[in-house]
Amino acid sequence: MYIGYHLKKKVQFVEIMHFNNKNIIIILIDALRFDKLTAGGYKYNLTPNINKLLKEGTLVKNHFANGCPTSVSFPAIFSSTFPLDYKGYNEGVKNRPKTFAEVFKDNGYDTFGITSAHPSGDHFFYNRGFRIYENLLDFYQWFRQNLKVLLREDLTRYKNKDITKNEMIELLSKNYLNILNSTLKYVNQFEELDVKSKNFNVKKNKSKIIEEIELLKNNPEIVLKKFIEFDYLYYKFLGKKNISNLTRYFLKYKENLRTRINDIINLFPRRKIYEAKEIFQRFKRYFLNENKKPFLAFIHLFDVHESKNFTVKFSFSYIKNLIKLLFIRRFKFGGFVYDLAVMHVDDEIGKFHEYLKKNEILENSIVAITSDHGLKAGFPPRPKTHLRTDLSQQFYEEFIRVPLIFYPKLDRKFDENKLSSHIDFAPTLLDICNLDKNEGFKGKSIFDQNRYSGIVLSENTGSGICDIINKNIYLCLRNKRIKIVYEIESKNIKERDVFDIVKDPNEFNNLVKSNLHETERNEFYNFAKQRLETIYSYV
Repeated sequence: MYIGYHLKKKVQFVEIMHFNNKNIIIILIDALRFDKLTAGGYKYNLTPNINKLLKEGTLVKNHFANGCPTSVSFPAIFSSTFPLDYKGYNEGVKNRPKTFAEVFKDNGYDTFGITSAHPSGDHFFYNRGFRIYENLLDFYQWFRQNLKVLLREDLTRYKNKDITKNEMIELLSKNYLNILNSTLKYVNQFEELDVKSKNFNVKKNKSKIIEEIELLKNNPEIVLKKFIEFDYLYYKFLGKKNISNLTRYFLKYKENLRTRINDIINLFPRRKIYEAKEIFQRFKRYFLNENKKPFLAFIHLFDVHESKNFTVKFSFSYIKNLIKLLFIRRFKFGGFVYDLAVMHVDDEIGKFHEYLKKNEILENSIVAITSDHGLKAGFPPRPKTHLRTDLSQQFYEEFIRVPLIFYPKLDRKFDENKLSSHIDFAPTLLDICNLDKNEGFKGKSIFDQNRYSGIVLSENTGSGICDIINKNIYLCLRNKRIKIVYEIESKNIKERDVFDIVKDPNEFNNLVKSNLHETERNEFYNFAKQRLETIYSYV
């Protein structure tokens, strides 16, 4: 059988092959909260298209992320291991056992992945097992986050004279060099894919990256000075040895003006992601050319995550959703731009579903929709802390409870009341496709009757780089009645937060100083103690 597909005014015909093995299409909507779906209890219907899929699909309604944000959550999704296993998440899944993509590839699947988010790129080895893995990154955010997460703490120690200049240069020569080499790979891929970067002139900056690598090797003091002086904007001077005072003045004036305007309305955003429509288009291009085997496709959408960087857009659908949402919410604005981004992604998922149906891809496919974590957006209000950047505070339900949807409806039953988490995601995919279980996976399929589901675990070592030895460790344990967050300093386990999530679902009343739930708190403590022993066994 053949289908016609319209692309750039040309109709191409593709033979559709039918296989015994199901195709798997994973749509990961970064930062989508479960409680922002009507199925999660939200009073506003933002997702009519996802709701349609739910009516004919399967909802895993008690599903949780094993960490927040993306860099912490993804190891569990891809390798069915916990974030702090294998010395932590600094290098993504580099040192983990097989990823789900590798298992599917070993079982004869063609594997395609695409991400518009830097934490899930090749630099962190999430391309493992994918024959094609496209990194459509926002280069501003790539450079900014590398400084914020991977370099900031060392630079701060240097400024505070806790380490010497030579020690700082040694650290920079290793860590920054890795970043630059990955940047060069990303730039080369943009050229190979013939994709234009939105905020980074690939051709112009390629030679500058090479010059920066040489500068780092031969004159690292100059590179260090640029970091100290220009902070997040260091990437503006890649390969530069000398920067004039006029250039300094102009940059300062330009960036101050941009900030002042953007504080009012984000007309000149620094961050420019590839949106859901563009990401889905890349899948369509892949499907045109690769149809000889069953396939696994991983599609990572970053629109909702970037809702906090609200940008005015002048498309009909965007303005329509804007007006619609104003009336739906009766001009209430807490979390408004987040909801608008969710509506936008839902529209694109509806269009993508129609494409899959029209081209008869759904006849032999399973679509899985999930999220890696949630986001602070509107209700519930939280104490005034650095909630957006302090990972140790991101264990509230809005951060770790995420949707997991399968379409069409799965033909096997499972206990909907049991808790599951992202370490169970990959084993469930294998089970759906009747593939053998991978022994390296720590999770179990939701269909496994022997799966322990009494407690789900989320964890991290706070903000910045993951450092199990020198930083506090934070463990969040949750069952269906209570949630406890432990702060562990020098292996000393201490309760920080205790919530009765039945009586206090929004986690407003911290019971840490009470004697309530003593039996469960003892059980949780023993679980945390065992988990800590496992974490330290890797280091």
